[in-house]
Amino acid sequence: MATVPIAVHPSAASLPSAVRAVLTRLTPVHFVDRPKLAEGREDEIVLSLSGDPAALNTLHARPARSFHVTQVRQAARTENPGAPIQFVPDPQLDPLLRGRSIPHWALPELSAVPTQPGDVVWATCHDSPIWARRRSGGCDIDLVSAPLPQPTATEQVFDYLNGYHFIQLLPLLHFLRDVTAAVQWTLPPLRACLTFDDPNLHWPSYGFLPYREVIRLARRDRFHISFATVPLDAWGIHAGAVELFRENPEHLSLMIHGNNHTHEELGQSRTAEGHARLMGQSLRRIVRLEQTTGLKIDRVSVPPHEALAEGVPAAMLALGFEGVSVTPWSLRHYLRQRAWPPTFGLLPAELTDDGFPVLARDRLVADCVGPAVLAAFLGKPIVLIEHHQAVAKGLDLLSAAAQVVNSLGDVQWRSPQAILRSNFLTRREGQTLWIKPYASRIGVPIPDGISALAVARDDSNSSRGFNLVNATNHTAGSAVQVEPEHPIPVQAGTTVELVSAKLGTLDYRQLGSPGSSLVALGRRILCEARDRAAALKARRPRQIINSQ
Repeated sequence: MATVPIAVHPSAASLPSAVRAVLTRLTPVHFVDRPKLAEGREDEIVLSLSGDPAALNTLHARPARSFHVTQVRQAARTENPGAPIQFVPDPQLDPLLRGRSIPHWALPELSAVPTQPGDVVWATCHDSPIWARRRSGGCDIDLVSAPLPQPTATEQVFDYLNGYHFIQLLPLLHFLRDVTAAVQWTLPPLRACLTFDDPNLHWPSYGFLPYREVIRLARRDRFHISFATVPLDAWGIHAGAVELFRENPEHLSLMIHGNNHTHEELGQSRTAEGHARLMGQSLRRIVRLEQTTGLKIDRVSVPPHEALAEGVPAAMLALGFEGVSVTPWSLRHYLRQRAWPPTFGLLPAELTDDGFPVLARDRLVADCVGPAVLAAFLGKPIVLIEHHQAVAKGLDLLSAAAQVVNSLGDVQWRSPQAILRSNFLTRREGQTLWIKPYASRIGVPIPDGISALAVARDDSNSSRGFNLVNATNHTAGSAVQVEPEHPIPVQAGTTVELVSAKLGTLDYRQLGSPGSSLVALGRRILCEARDRAAALKARRPRQIINSQ
């Protein structure tokens, strides 16, 4: 597919290799050397990394877009709190950034951009300009003072482009998207979900989470909340709790939380058969819960304590799980022996064994603007996670987070499974719709004027092993194998489904059970009793005060 040449001064090697690899995957560009700016074409798009004021003077005489970094060296990355980055409400800035103040980890030795009259300052830190657009005198230059990162051997580009540290790369990604807009991939729509681990259907509440009140707030403040329920808890079902979920699927859903919820349950070393038997038991319990309640439970799992061992993703995919959800930091920690791609943490989902997706999540806090904005900017779903103790002082946290997320635009609040099924990029070329899937099952609406669908080849192999169902010229329900880069006929106005060929190839009913554990059951009962008692204890003093 077409890519846009970007001339790099003094050379493409000035870009750290990991950064270069990420930028060529996130945007349709390729980098070429430009050792002498004066020898380049006037219409050449330039990335100037020398920090040399003379290079900036040369760019002033060129009408084409340019990006100039004024500071070359930066102190080592820190995770200490720093001053927020303040973006101005300029219409040329991405709508997700306009007018926002976003907290940022400390940036030692960050200097100001040398501005001149007519420059439009796009971002400041400590009231000093750090990103500006210069369009006077016929030039068109982005000026930034934050130098590009130099990730160490233990770091990844993601460490410099997340909800807490982003200013060293966000302006350049913004610039490259702008100059490649005509050939850029279209990101998925804004999607979000609030999630809590542990709640179950034993009562119409769990700890500090009264389900009916949660639903009332979700309706009023427009959000969806998904509870990760432990399969071992699929007993003692309360009819009132079930009814609340059945009547409010647009605001409330369930997904799966491991199996027994023992310590780092999915992070333990097992054989492939051991992983399959454990997750098969999880699925067996969930199916039984669905049959008892009539509810549909997402085939998305949250590993207890976010621990995930090698071999678990492949077993889950084969059993029909459509994904897992953990923070990128936990994923990297528990699978630290894995050679992650340069784009780790920067795509709509992280693709593991056979393209099994990991949906990134972040902490649910009232001031979630950094994680929310950066996820949206990268085309990632906004998934925020907490436990019931986070709302011990009230449910205002849910409303505050929803307000931040909804301020980003037209957000589609969905369950984690529904989010995954919309997790793909698109690009239109004539009558062919190209897609990049970041899920094991997606539904693709075919727009008017499209007669063919093609899956782009991806470095992660996510495009391999898909079957297309409900395609044009095929009977309903039939599956057609999709080869990467080979268009297949589709009909405009329909929705076709792409399903991983590895999804659901193993029947949990054919697997032996790892057995039941009285210790695990006892632990779950005690944990639930603790959680419910904490809420009752907190409620009792308020009741006493109100009665006096």
